Amino acid sequence: MIRIHEIKLRAGQPESRLIARAERKLGLERGSVTAVRIAKESLDAREKPDIYRVFSLDIESPLSDEELFAAAARNKVKAGPAKDEGYTLKPAERTFD
Repeated sequence: MIRIHEIKLRAGQPESRLIARAERKLGLERGSVTAVRIAKESLDAREKPDIYRVFSLDIESPLSDEELFAAAARNKVKAGPAKDEGYTLKPAERTFD
């Protein structure tokens, strides 16, 4: 699985468009990406009144990682290996003064 960066949607557009947006950005045929996981989301409001949601996505595909990296390189898409960056929060200690 690879992670691609800087996939934009206009504010208000549904996240269901992310798969098609990722395929288009990578230059892949429709159906090449089977699922995406949002690794990061931020807002870009520099071009007001147009506000964009900007995503980093973990891509699931029947294509190999090498093929996905090659597609990213051909289309100048920032990409890297997807890292499982899970974390666990410790319960907060309650103190009463």
